[in-house]
Amino acid sequence: MAIFTASYNHCSTTMNLRLSTSRQYPNLDQRNHHFVFHMINLAGQGVYISVPRVEFFDRYSAITREILTTMGVTPAVISYFASRISSFAMVSVLDPRFEAYRVLTISLQVQQNEEGEEVIERTFREALGTIRTISATEESIRVLKELNNLEDLGLDKTPENCSICLENLSFQNYHVDHDHDHDHDKVVLLQMPCSHVYHKDCIVQWLETSHMCPLCRYPMPTTS
Repeated sequence: MAIFTASYNHCSTTMNLRLSTSRQYPNLDQRNHHFVFHMINLAGQGVYISVPRVEFFDRYSAITREILTTMGVTPAVISYFASRISSFAMVSVLDPRFEAYRVLTISLQVQQNEEGEEVIERTFREALGTIRTISATEESIRVLKELNNLEDLGLDKTPENCSICLENLSFQNYHVDHDHDHDHDKVVLLQMPCSHVYHKDCIVQWLETSHMCPLCRYPMPTTS
């Protein structure tokens, strides 16, 4: 017979506790008082362990943590639920209704709700859908400085990667052909007014959506 229950929710995890006195455990030493923990893990599988009450209250913190770890509870919420199990056990032994029972069964079931990170990610995606981006003007994109060599860049070496596509930036084995800007055998680099360098195709496509430099958020001219 189930005597009473409790339910706790923390960080998208729910734990249900139920105290029962009906089940008999013939293998237990009936001369001592025991807790029997019926653990139902996230997969719905049940496991029983018995702990003498004296031992439980001597080591309640370690024992409850071991129980929750066995059940597959995430470490971030173990401390919270461990204290709730300990309090639930203490209330049960102090209740006069249970003085005659040497064995008390505490059933624990944990349910994982939508993960907090998933909630944050979903909220972020929804927020992005409401953000109105502003493109740079066609003229401001057209007049961006085109780089042909290291002298044009004013540095000893080119930056290692384009921060938009994350591919390598290099002048080696390439030259700029102004009559064939879309020749796929050529790599053209453009420099923003803030001095950051990108592949031409990458930064043009970016500025057609957002007028901000991807690295420093330098604002390009807009029509707004």
